[in-house]
Amino acid sequence: MYENELGDNTIFVKLDGVPNVFKAFNSLNLLHTTNPDFCHSVEAYLRGLISSSNLISRVREKERPEFFNRLLSSVKTFRERSA
Repeated sequence: MYENELGDNTIFVKLDGVPNVFKAFNSLNLLHTTNPDFCHSVEAYLRGLISSSNLISRVREKERPEFFNRLLSSVKTFRERSA
């Protein structure tokens, strides 16, 4: 797992060798595509992003709780606003 400050909601996965991109937009909608050109472009973008991001799943143990506490705080704030 990597952390960066861009807040991008893009997910790239290969399922049975087929690249898939899932992109959240408008807070409630999800775009899914297997278009090879788009997926290749997103994969290249994310690889570049990873190179300048912090790896928190294996290193940076001190920052990991802070990262997840920020996420939990965001969820709590969203729930309070939605109530």
